[in-house]
Amino acid sequence: MTTDPQQKKSSFERAKYHFDRDEWDEAYPYAKKILREGSNPEEKFYLRYHLGRYYDEKKEERKMISSYLAANYLCPKRFEPFAQLARHYRHKGDNNSAYCFARHALELYDSEEDDENDPGWVSPHQMYEDISIVAFYVDKKNEGFAACERIILSYNVPYSMKDATQKNQFFYIKPWESYGSIKVHPIEVKCPDRFSPLNPSIAVHDGTYYVNCRTVNFINEKCQSYRSRDEDGIIRTRNFLLTLNDDFQTLEQHEIIEDMERQRYPQLVVGLEDGRIFRWKERWFMTATVMDTVPDWNPKIALVRLNPELDSEGRYHVDSFVQLQGPDPNRCEKNWLPFVVEGQLRFIYGWNPLTIYEPDSLTGKCEKLYERECELDLSLLRGSGGPISFDGGYLAVTHEVIFRDERHYFHRFVYLDYSFTVKKISLPFFFFEKKVEYSCGMTWHMDQKHLLLSVGLGDSKACLLQLSAEDVRRVLEEIE
Repeated sequence: MTTDPQQKKSSFERAKYHFDRDEWDEAYPYAKKILREGSNPEEKFYLRYHLGRYYDEKKEERKMISSYLAANYLCPKRFEPFAQLARHYRHKGDNNSAYCFARHALELYDSEEDDENDPGWVSPHQMYEDISIVAFYVDKKNEGFAACERIILSYNVPYSMKDATQKNQFFYIKPWESYGSIKVHPIEVKCPDRFSPLNPSIAVHDGTYYVNCRTVNFINEKCQSYRSRDEDGIIRTRNFLLTLNDDFQTLEQHEIIEDMERQRYPQLVVGLEDGRIFRWKERWFMTATVMDTVPDWNPKIALVRLNPELDSEGRYHVDSFVQLQGPDPNRCEKNWLPFVVEGQLRFIYGWNPLTIYEPDSLTGKCEKLYERECELDLSLLRGSGGPISFDGGYLAVTHEVIFRDERHYFHRFVYLDYSFTVKKISLPFFFFEKKVEYSCGMTWHMDQKHLLLSVGLGDSKACLLQLSAEDVRRVLEEIE
């Protein structure tokens, strides 16, 4: 007696229909029936593989292993059975077995040059996710770190996976001293009563270092809230332009006053925040985050210019204030990076896509000069300092924020060629602690062998960090 081929096909299609919907109990009898009656190798592989998933769901480990191994016997080049075994053992807490299966699955996946592996069954990112977790426990931390990077910097990865991976990456990220030397130059600033220094920016002009040092009247409470030291509860920023000598000692200090006649909406946060100072058209300019230019308390970027003349109290006054217009008036605007090319002011607006604007310094309107997707997904990168000329292109330092029990800041160096194509990127790192570290500027040291990063630590300290340019070159990795 022969079996009707149409009936076999019908059983397989019914099994596949239910398996594809994770309807295990409905799929099981059809799968067993078609395997008893016989089928072609492709259908057998499909059924054995999905029966492995069925048994995993039913917590029948021996049958699960048998089914996955049978699937592997039918199609030795397919990676999916080993990927599922890796996931099973990771959830079970057997990190060594999970690592071995995930590693083997990736080797099979990478060796395939055709479309035999159906990415719809198991995403390769699942294997990287497993390695990013279990490698920490099996003394393969560099491999785990690399797996985190593969997920975070890849496109078409679900947000939930990226977010979970970034939180896991927290444990892999190393301090800068793991990569090179670091020297700290504290910034000497006389703060007003109840104010603390943070988030400085730096520029060089005529062989002299200039620093804008922000000071604030708030206390950062575990990176979860900010408490004003003033009775009215208002968060205030006051800025000071410092002149430093070659030993980074403060020679002059002058407060920057912004008291222009303009529309100001009442807010609980006032002042020019995180000002990035730069020289343009023989004058000092600064970009800063402001909260009082719109009624909805949405941060915006202002371009301000300093009057070169000091007032009778030795203060600089802002004589030009323009709110820069981004692509969406309802968007929170921060971390625009100013730089000057052949006398023209530019801004790196965002990293993914890499977007560069040219502003009209009178109206605030911004023309988009450049927008390009990068080879890597840099959507988690923000700000942060630079870009500066470096090795025939540009170097910037960026930051990323990992939200766990509180906010944790990490940094990367990004190298762009002169056509503004991102060519190299470093691993994320931190300077001293996995807490609030915020870089607001970068420039060359006078010796042209070191870089100076202006950094705020813990929202309560301001310093310059001196790094070797050779160390920075070493950590930059080519983008494949």
